[in-house]
Amino acid sequence: MKRSTTLRAAVIGGLVAALTAGCATTAAPEGDDTGSNQPTFVDGVLQPLGNGFPAGPLTIVVVDEAGSDDGIYARQFAEVAAKYTDTEIRVLDRPDFGTYGSWEALQWVEQQRGGPDGQYMVVVTIPGSTVDLLTTPVAQDLDVSIETLNTVLITESVPYIITSRADAPWGNSFAEMMEYAQDNPGEVRYISRGPGAGPDLAMATYADALGVEFNTSVGGSHAEINTALGAGAGDVAVTLPGAASPFIQDGTVVMLTCSGNENPCAANFGDEVPNAAGVVGIENDPWGSNRALIAATSVPEENRLWLEALMLAVAEDPEFQDLRTSIPGVGLVTLNKAEALDLQQSAYDLAFEILDGLGQIHPSVVR
Repeated sequence: MKRSTTLRAAVIGGLVAALTAGCATTAAPEGDDTGSNQPTFVDGVLQPLGNGFPAGPLTIVVVDEAGSDDGIYARQFAEVAAKYTDTEIRVLDRPDFGTYGSWEALQWVEQQRGGPDGQYMVVVTIPGSTVDLLTTPVAQDLDVSIETLNTVLITESVPYIITSRADAPWGNSFAEMMEYAQDNPGEVRYISRGPGAGPDLAMATYADALGVEFNTSVGGSHAEINTALGAGAGDVAVTLPGAASPFIQDGTVVMLTCSGNENPCAANFGDEVPNAAGVVGIENDPWGSNRALIAATSVPEENRLWLEALMLAVAEDPEFQDLRTSIPGVGLVTLNKAEALDLQQSAYDLAFEILDGLGQIHPSVVR
């Protein structure tokens, strides 16, 4: 179903505003009232709350492999967080959460000892997890909603990048690839993360803008998709910067372009790489993700605020910032729980219009 350019621009423009609003940073508190239930730092170390939290190690759950973007993020976070808490922080990789990913992980956390208290957090990307509520029956099957995601803090924004096999006839030009696809309908092999996934919606938006038809197949993880491109089993994909970087560096895959409005990959790949929006003629481009840690819905607010104070301290640490910004395209932001909820709701409302136009709203979704 083809939507009008005016509707597309209006919807996408609104979503961009939702994704970029309210990025205020809250300073981590300092003090010496260690018996209170307020987050308190003494000599730079976050003290346990008066209620005894945290009562044991903190565990960060990664719904992917250890070497994934989320896995690297969790390990870098845990490494730097050791400066600010005496509590041990562990990372648990659970790529077996398959059908509903983060939503399944969150329900699993609720069932773990200490999970309802905040001893577990899950790495998620927003609004990708929110879009799941529209494209799958997860809300019906697991009885979840936007409010189920109990965000501790969003710390960064990450664009999608479009990659290609290195020996393709269009070289490293996204514009030439799209022109080739226009001239050869159904010939360019696009490896998708799956219908309704954020990267797939991004490519659908770009294809819709130019009337392009791809030969689409569904791949596996981002690393597996880039491996397939490097082996010549596909032509193009939409992926994450961290996952694509090793393949770009070894020359098996090339980057064609980046999502977003301000060419977020320019700092790493050069200003000569135009962003996708400029190539396809979209005024605003909402696609990408915001990485966060979330806790179980039942976690007491004072415990969540303790976790937020820890995350803020890490997010403001120069070592952590250097680690994260060394990854192509990563931008540093901090959004608290209320700001994340506003982002999710705006994304949900506006993504509904986009997905409805693409015919990708799941039949179980009731608006």
